Amino acid sequence: MSKKTLLTGLCLLIFTFFELTVVILDVGLMAIAFAIPALIGYVLKPQFGDLVYLLFLAAGIAAVAVVFVYRKQSQAYFRRTLGRRSEELIEKLRLSRWFKDISQ
Repeated sequence: MSKKTLLTGLCLLIFTFFELTVVILDVGLMAIAFAIPALIGYVLKPQFGDLVYLLFLAAGIAAVAVVFVYRKQSQAYFRRTLGRRSEELIEKLRLSRWFKDISQ
């Protein structure tokens, strides 16, 4: 395996890792938006009954809808911040001593 092939593979691995991180954060944000109100409603169910539980469950569904509407903005933010880190890491790798001879 040549250095250029190794560098290309490592760069693709770094890029893929950060793209998967963006997807995981996006889905995780939607899951948290639903889970927090639903869990609060579940905890309050014994004291206040089914109505409060259903209200919090509906609030969780509404929160998922709001997060879904703003999904493009959150993805753009995650891509911008994590993409910058990915580019910096790839550039640092490319300019490292070991790969210096093929990057010039």
